[in-house]
Amino acid sequence: SVCRRRTSQLVDDLKQCGGFRVGIVGAGPAGFYTAQSLMRDFSLLELQNHAARIQVDVLDRTPIGNGLVRSGVAPDHPEVKHVQNRFQDFLAEYQTDTHKMNFFGNLNVARSTQPDIIETENGVEVPLPILRNCYHAIVFSCGSEGERRLKIPGNQLRGVYSAGAFVRYYNAGLPPNDVNSDYTEDTNISRSSKMAIIGHGNVALDAARIILKGRKALETTDITNQALDSSTINEIHIFGRRGPAQASFTNKELREMFEIDDCQVYIAKEDLTELNEASQLEIKSSRTHKRMLALMTKKGTLISKEEMIQAISNTRNEKTHKKCFIHFNMSPVEYIASPQDPNHVQEVALEKTVLSGPANAQRAKGTGEISKLQDCGIILESIGYFPIPIGGVPFQNGIVMHSEGRIVDANQTPMEGLYAMAGSNRGSNGIIGTNVWDAQETSRALISDLQGGQIPLTNRQPFYNGITDLLEERKLLSKVSTWEDWKNIE
Repeated sequence: SVCRRRTSQLVDDLKQCGGFRVGIVGAGPAGFYTAQSLMRDFSLLELQNHAARIQVDVLDRTPIGNGLVRSGVAPDHPEVKHVQNRFQDFLAEYQTDTHKMNFFGNLNVARSTQPDIIETENGVEVPLPILRNCYHAIVFSCGSEGERRLKIPGNQLRGVYSAGAFVRYYNAGLPPNDVNSDYTEDTNISRSSKMAIIGHGNVALDAARIILKGRKALETTDITNQALDSSTINEIHIFGRRGPAQASFTNKELREMFEIDDCQVYIAKEDLTELNEASQLEIKSSRTHKRMLALMTKKGTLISKEEMIQAISNTRNEKTHKKCFIHFNMSPVEYIASPQDPNHVQEVALEKTVLSGPANAQRAKGTGEISKLQDCGIILESIGYFPIPIGGVPFQNGIVMHSEGRIVDANQTPMEGLYAMAGSNRGSNGIIGTNVWDAQETSRALISDLQGGQIPLTNRQPFYNGITDLLEERKLLSKVSTWEDWKNIE
């Protein structure tokens, strides 16, 4: 039959080229779920009896895998972090002659269109055309690695960081890319007892919760020792330019804020009750935001808007208990340096905003009314993420151009052997579990293309072992980390 002839031809082609080789860029949940799906779907082709093999190499720019599960999930959420154990199980499971999975860290895919592989301070950087010579197919699962920052006066001051950088610091002890060498000193928060966090999402709540929980509540977690000993802050202000109807908190994360021992969470009651018509419609149509509003009303310490503004302007910090203020309709317009140290932040100027526009499309506009948060030595910006373009991969509106997992060019034509999933093709949204569904979709597309002949099983160069052969040829294999190195680091 046609089906048997197709399978027979596929087996012959796989044997001639040394097996089906796939490179997966990104060793977080998206990458490992894709690798697992590929292994499973390849097995369903029932080619094992013919000794047809598949090799999947999971590549990452960091020395170890797990992506945001390791560097992004808060240390007091071990039930979420537990999934990282499964990824090493995947590596251990697929070590047979016909199903081989490898990990290579400190290997970055070039963001520019550089002509050749180069050695870097932290490993190697490989341009996409050369990487494509090593594999029959490449899947991008590197997600949204860029962090959005506010472009306001004073954003260059020490003490102003992205919340993502701070999260990486307390999770893995890794110095972030976007801060200077004295980041650790600054993060000890010896300059003030106040912190400002800009943004109304879960990353903002994670950072605030970890700081306010304190040593005793966190010493049994996997938080780094340097972060565990760092915090002297007992007052945090979280600012968002819009209202509660537009906040991106999940109710689980919000509830945890109200459960911190010896900590009160203050909210202006007017922010919860005096909503414009469009915001009321948004809340009415959102079950999540209905519950969020009810949770803040029931669990928060409600004070007047005037008292919230006074708390911003107050220069005294009464250390009777820990405090968190969640401010709505306030947007930073300037970070102000300390008179004693003109290179370090000490104040935040904030402008009151009002919302205008239809429901689900409201925009915040400044009113000119300014308040200043003083004695604030550290500011974290938590305003979202974006994918960083890779040389040779088409991007549009901040995401990889794709169709059902296949990367497409400007004419919507699939690009041979290139695929994308998770944050690479959805942007920065979804949860860890979302990666499972995306991985399955991408794997089905890839295996379907393999069966249909859309992926030529040829060797552009004689790299029967994928990137390994290339690195050995260039004498760069020692510059990347392997699964064994990963286990030793852990």
